[in-house]
Amino acid sequence: MAVKLLMTHTHGSLFVKGDIAKFDAETEKDLVERKIAETYKAPAKSAPAA
Repeated sequence: MAVKLLMTHTHGSLFVKGDIAKFDAETEKDLVERKIAETYKAPAKSAPAA
């Protein structure tokens, strides 16, 4: 799982609003619960144009 940061936050490195990062499951859950980040799912790849 990955998260998209909703605000600037430091967790080993500086992450700014809008960054997408992957952490261990426990850290991601904590960030989402504290409303620092939201879960992120990459958009599905579209088929190439013909």
